[in-house]
Amino acid sequence: GRNELLAVYENPESTEEDFRRAADAFAEIIMKGGASTEDYVSYGLLYHIRAKRDVEIAEMYYRKAIAQEGDDKDIDWMQAHTQLANLMHYLGRNKEMVKEYAAWAEKEPDSCGAHEQLALVLMREGRTEEAYAEIQKALSLDADNVNAQTLAGDLCGQMGKYEEAFLHWDRAYELDDRYISGWFSKAEAYVRMGEKEKAIGQYRKILAWLEERGYDMRLEGEYPLRRIREIEEGTEQRQI
Repeated sequence: GRNELLAVYENPESTEEDFRRAADAFAEIIMKGGASTEDYVSYGLLYHIRAKRDVEIAEMYYRKAIAQEGDDKDIDWMQAHTQLANLMHYLGRNKEMVKEYAAWAEKEPDSCGAHEQLALVLMREGRTEEAYAEIQKALSLDADNVNAQTLAGDLCGQMGKYEEAFLHWDRAYELDDRYISGWFSKAEAYVRMGEKEKAIGQYRKILAWLEERGYDMRLEGEYPLRRIREIEEGTEQRQI
């Protein structure tokens, strides 16, 4: 039965095939309209188990990437750190990363990446003053680090230091014009400042950048266009 298939999948040694058999069995009964409360709970549990395993696998591979020989000049290696931090934040385990990256920064005080990552996780804990100190250390070690400049802008924006934030976001774009995440942050900073025309102008600048580079405007342009419409209609605060 369905519950027997679920029990098989709960075994740590179960396979993707075991998951698929259980999922198909529950889906079939639900589609027929004969599912009980227990069936819905069991179907949810099936995916809950799968999700837990998936995040464990994701963490394992991020850590395998980090374990490779690399340094904070290696984009892929630093991306592994950032994605691990993002995953842990999603799982509510950000405090673990604060300890982990504080240890890294203490062990390698001359690593821009260590201070950058520590700043990121401290910011997520709401420890903005400490995060600000760490990102300043990172930039003192490598002022041409695009990620550190972008994060510095985001942090300053969160702290209400908008003019300083704009300098960091603009510098990040000067260093690498392939990435405009700071432009989105800049537009939203203008919204928070009540500078609606500047916010709209920034989003139009983003649209022009996307179009010039051949992006599918139906997909990539949807968000900037929607934000322009919301700002014009006075409903923009729903997104802040």
